[in-house]
Order: sequence, then C-alpha cells, then structure tokens
Amino acid sequence: AMATATVGGTAYGSLVEAVEHAKPGDTISISGAHTGQMVIARTLPGLVVVGASGASISAGKGPAVLCSATGVQISGLLLAAKEGEACVSVPGGGSLTLVSCEVRCSAANGVQVQGECTLESCKVLECGAYGVVALAGGLVRTKGTTVAQNVKTGALSRGKGSRLLLDVGTVIERNQMHGVGGDQGGCVTAISVKVRNNSLLGFNLGDGGSGLLRECTIHANGMHGIQCTGGELLLTNSVVTSSSKLGIFVNPPPAPPGPKSVEDEQQRAHVTLDQVEVTGSGMFGVHITGGVGKAR
Repeated sequence: AMATATVGGTAYGSLVEAVEHAKPGDTISISGAHTGQMVIARTLPGLVVVGASGASISAGKGPAVLCSATGVQISGLLLAAKEGEACVSVPGGGSLTLVSCEVRCSAANGVQVQGECTLESCKVLECGAYGVVALAGGLVRTKGTTVAQNVKTGALSRGKGSRLLLDVGTVIERNQMHGVGGDQGGCVTAISVKVRNNSLLGFNLGDGGSGLLRECTIHANGMHGIQCTGGELLLTNSVVTSSSKLGIFVNPPPAPPGPKSVEDEQQRAHVTLDQVEVTGSGMFGVHITGGVGKAR
C-alpha cells in the first residue's frame, strides 16, 4: 500500500504536502511508511496527527518530528531517525503530546525538549545518546512510558528551569549509563516510577539539581542506586534494592577554602530520606561523605 497522509478528506503522497494543506486544529491521518521530516510550524496550533496501525515516519537526519506549534498531539506512530540532534525535537515555545508512539534514534537523542512535551504510553528505545532530555528550561512529562536501552542516560533534566516529571507507570531501564539524571540546575520529580537495571547509577543528581522521588523503586542498578554530588534530594516512601555497590551515595566535591556564600550552600548535597528502605546493596546501604543528610 502507498504511504499516505490524509487531511480534510484529501490523501497526499507526502507529509510535506499534507502539512502544507493543514489548518490549525486539523487532523492528519497517516498510513504506511513515510521517509523525511514532519515539520509543524508555529502557525499550526492544535494539529492532531493519527497513525494507522504500522504507520511510521523515519528521517535519515533528524528530527523526524520538529514541533514549534502549541497544543499538538501525535498518536500511534513509530518515529525513527538515524542522526541529527534528536528524533523528536520541541523547541522553546512549542508543546507536543505523544500518545502510544515508539521513538528510536540510532545516533542521537530520542526526544529533546526546550518547550514542553508529554509522553503517554510511549516507548523511547535504543537511542544513540539520551532517551528523553529536557534542556534550557524545557519540560518533559511521562506517564506509563518506558525509556530503555539508550546509550547514555535514559531521562535527563539539564539546565536551570528544566524539569522532568516522571509519573505513574514510567519505567526507566537497561540504559547504558544512568537511569535518570538532573544537573546544572535541572529538576526531576518522579512518582511511582521504576528505575532498574541501568549500567551505572539508577538516579544521578548533581551540580545544583533538585530531585523529589516518591513511591519509587530503584532496583539492581550496576553501580549505585542513587548518587547525589550536589543539589537537593528528597526521597520518600521508596525502596532502593540490589544496587551493585552502594544503595545511596552522598558524595559532594570538597568545599573550597574561604568564606561560603549562599550559592555555595545550595550547591552542597542536601539529602532527606523519609520512609526509605535500602536493601541488598553490594557494599553499603547508605554512604555519606559530606553534605547534609537527614533521615526520618
């Protein structure tokens, strides 16, 4: 069958044509395997893209989807790219919801967000760099989504104002670096999330990042379950099990000599553990070399 993209009752042979003929709020129905990029400009807010069973968009050089418009929803598609910066890119000002999509990018990031992106019941697999990354004040929300087997960290929040909200049913597993990371001021909130079987750290927080983990399971990560080298971490009602080395490692860099500013204090590692169970670690359950640790 020919790959088609239908909008307003007319079937087009290319994504570019379908997008050119779409108006704000239209629905584009996609069937078959498309090659090339789907570029959704700011002038198409509220666009809905629906994939028929087996429909795909693959770009040699990503992004396969570049969404600068607001309120866009894409569902039921396999999205793939070989290289470029990412398979799915949402620049500042754009907002995109992906539902029941699979994202693969052999040599770059899976989903890169400087605007806002929500992933519901999606899979982000086997990407050549990060699976999902919020940058430069971007916001990524996940729900019922699996981020697995990516070459770098599965889900990363990097930079001031960047936020990862990992919600119920999200699984971050078998990534070749860390499961989840927050650094350079990035913020991570994880609620009822499983972070397991990642090669290095389950959760890595440093460099002024902040993390709130509630009702999470951090299981069988290849180095430590959680490492905090700076920033602020609150871990509540969670379990950290079967870490190869340390369950929780609080390890800030040594403070430079001389007077301390408020900013220096914020950079230090502040870790609060509330109703946390740490079991089966290869070395120590909790190892704190500096910073501020509280348990309640």
